[in-house]
Amino acid sequence: MSGRCSFDPNFALAWARLSRADADIYFDQKDTTPGRRDAVKRALENAQKLQPNSPETLLALGYYQYRVLRDYGAAKATFGRVSKMLPANTEVAICPRRSCPNARDTGIKASPTSSKPSP
Repeated sequence: MSGRCSFDPNFALAWARLSRADADIYFDQKDTTPGRRDAVKRALENAQKLQPNSPETLLALGYYQYRVLRDYGAAKATFGRVSKMLPANTEVAICPRRSCPNARDTGIKASPTSSKPSP
């Protein structure tokens, strides 16, 4: 992923996804060094400079808040904002639950989805 960012430094989606990938590594405690934490933040900042209000950038922000900063309230607000932008996106609804076994304690809930079949 970082190769895509160096190939095209204006590729906001790549920066956002790189930030999320690094946040996963940090959260899973595979690498909790200050360097990894800084890498998450740098990739997020690059995405924010390019497309600050894109759903992917905001999703990366939510992952940074949740998985790196452990600021569950801020993450809840960010994920809520993204869910309004992408109401049918199941990843937005489940990403906090997948990340933390204590998601119920943070007040983060999945968006309700219709179980009715399409006509």
